[in-house]
Amino acid sequence: MRIAFVNLPHPTPVVRRYMCSYNSPFFLFPPQELMYAATAVRNWGGNEVLLIDAIAENLDSREVVNQLKVFDAEMVVSIIGFEILEQDVKAFRFLHRELPSAKFVAFGYYPTTFPAQMLEITGADFVILGEPEYACHELVTAIKEGTSFESILGLCFKKESGEVVINPERPRLKPVDELPHPDYSLVPINAYSEFLLPKPFAAIQTARGCPFACNYCTRSYGRQLTMRSPENIIDEIRILVDKFGVKSLRFADDTFTAHPARTIAICEGIEKNFPGLVWSCLSRIDTIDEARIVAMKKAGCKRIYFGVESGSERILQLYGKDYGVEKVPKVFELVRQNGIEIACFFMVGHPEENAEDFEQTSKLIRSLDIDFAAIGQTVPYPGTALFDQYRDKVKFSLFPYENEWKDSGRRKQLQVWEQRFLREMYFRPRYIARHAWRLAANPMTTWQIGRAMLPFVFGSSKEMARKELV
Repeated sequence: MRIAFVNLPHPTPVVRRYMCSYNSPFFLFPPQELMYAATAVRNWGGNEVLLIDAIAENLDSREVVNQLKVFDAEMVVSIIGFEILEQDVKAFRFLHRELPSAKFVAFGYYPTTFPAQMLEITGADFVILGEPEYACHELVTAIKEGTSFESILGLCFKKESGEVVINPERPRLKPVDELPHPDYSLVPINAYSEFLLPKPFAAIQTARGCPFACNYCTRSYGRQLTMRSPENIIDEIRILVDKFGVKSLRFADDTFTAHPARTIAICEGIEKNFPGLVWSCLSRIDTIDEARIVAMKKAGCKRIYFGVESGSERILQLYGKDYGVEKVPKVFELVRQNGIEIACFFMVGHPEENAEDFEQTSKLIRSLDIDFAAIGQTVPYPGTALFDQYRDKVKFSLFPYENEWKDSGRRKQLQVWEQRFLREMYFRPRYIARHAWRLAANPMTTWQIGRAMLPFVFGSSKEMARKELV
């Protein structure tokens, strides 16, 4: 069977992941979920697969259709994004109209959360809930063999009568080692990058899920943490380095440092086998200690991203982050002493957040010696405890897509805070002096970042510029 996996086109570069999606004006990550599913369906079922990354290849919908027709696709599988959901639905519908004989499959966080509604608004033939690999493989097998779909866990579809069927959810995949490594020969690897890291670049997900209690987060397939073995991870890195010449990696786990012994074992394997490889990862303030940070440095860790979110202890508690804001400077000093770059994510907009809380965030960012920081407005995504708690304050619609706080005056205030945050982060003389050499040495990246950020920071093209930074 000929199956096409499509990272849908979009007017601006975006990264789609199960747990989130975001604009990426100066970096681009590979579509890992699609790569995993495509490799599994090919390896397990002997199917012919094509992966079209319309973002990496800068294709519009018509160009994608032309490739699908040349391939003669019998099935098309796509992941649906978050803030770009409405545009994704329109692109998905267009492809389906142009290839009416093919079966169309959608998956992602919103398809999992609203399977029946997403089946309807996308016009999909099938919606997959949760992890897509086995459900997609079993669906292809059932189509080829003409058997029933009703035994395929985690599948939503319509019967010939029009009745919508939502099969029971599929248990989380354990161990993750049984999945084949995503095949980078399916994608244009040289199109991907993380800013200021060398190319070729790749991303690796060593674990799925996140065990922590942040009440705003969607997580990768859920709160249950399922982990790949260090040996399996080293095997994948060896393929990426030996076959594709990869020089830098992003560990795309929700929290790479969640398990101390495993983190150190992975680092020791990298240090032993891949000298010169550099990488970045996501972490938490309460999952970093001296043993982990020393091992990470020895293994080539270049940059750690932390979700600090707020400088107000009160707001952190309301978000379900209970590590204590007083630990932030201590952890960052440890990271800095080991020569690793620090990047931070902050949010403004918890319904209980006030000007005093933001002043504490402002004070924290001005006191920290960090390399990069981004800020966004808190979004109450369906399926999270934050959404459930403040549902009456949220305007939400799937199609047309809308998900924001009802109070428009509040949204304007949050935008003012975002602008002030970015000015205080990036336009301090101390910051400019310390990073002048980097800005001069990377003029293209500097220009791209400035083009995205400056119009928002200084008050022009506010809404579009803010979305570019999300």
